[in-house]
Amino acid sequence: MNIFAKIRFTHLALVVLVLLNLGSLSALWLNHKGPHPPRPPHPPHSPHGGRSVAAFLERELDLSKAQREAFKKLRDAHHQAARALLKDMREQRQAFFDLLGSDTPDQVKMTALSQAIGHNQAALELATFNHFNQLRTLCDTTQKPIFDRVVHEALSMMAPKPPPRRH
Repeated sequence: MNIFAKIRFTHLALVVLVLLNLGSLSALWLNHKGPHPPRPPHPPHSPHGGRSVAAFLERELDLSKAQREAFKKLRDAHHQAARALLKDMREQRQAFFDLLGSDTPDQVKMTALSQAIGHNQAALELATFNHFNQLRTLCDTTQKPIFDRVVHEALSMMAPKPPPRRH
């Protein structure tokens, strides 16, 4: 094969590769479905949308000004207690999964950490129950049936959102 044939072959291969590259890029561009819609932001001061839950409850229960002020105090105290429990659980989970770095994880420490996480989760559930029970005691006789009807909806609003599905 002479030098001119090699140059012609190289040029031909280069043109074919450029055309394949352009074809691939145009296929990607034509099949692009556009940007993903933006995620709705969480309301401020709450990882689970608590502010919107509070607004929902205030609106549904038609709380008076005094009831709203008392509810705000209850809510602030509950959030402070919940934040402390969640911080503890986060640290305990970190220590728990740090045990995976060992070839032979300490079973006693693993059991103690898992029980501590469970204890804090139970304390969080009780704190949430007591918080809503205290809100119910703030309600008058006309508001209590409404509370009983909407409390499960409020709790579901507070639940963590499931992760997005991957396609």
